[in-house]
Amino acid sequence: MQPAAFCVRVQVARCRYCMQLGESLHTIAKEWGTSWLNLWAGNEGLVKPDQNQLFRALTLGPLYHALPHESVGSVALRTGTTAAQLLAWNPDLALLFAGAGANSSRPLAVDQQICVLPSPCAL
Repeated sequence: MQPAAFCVRVQVARCRYCMQLGESLHTIAKEWGTSWLNLWAGNEGLVKPDQNQLFRALTLGPLYHALPHESVGSVALRTGTTAAQLLAWNPDLALLFAGAGANSSRPLAVDQQICVLPSPCAL
């Protein structure tokens, strides 16, 4: 007798990251293409940015809600980042736009949540 097949739906919190052993805000920021200062400012209760807080859930950046007629490229321009970075931070969008290229002008769904890690120097 074969086991019955079933599906599991998993919902992952957008723009969140769980700190692992040996990581700091510096290493996480480098991996995600932002600054440790952005991470520190966006997470209450972090007293020492160089101290690992194992399994702490971090907010990586704000959630942007797409407006009517916006595209990945227009959101990137508005938030001071690149379309390629937006797609890297939002893997579901990367799958949606696979083959269309990072600079696709195809409109996003209105109110689509997008994780954005803006550069403080670009704004």
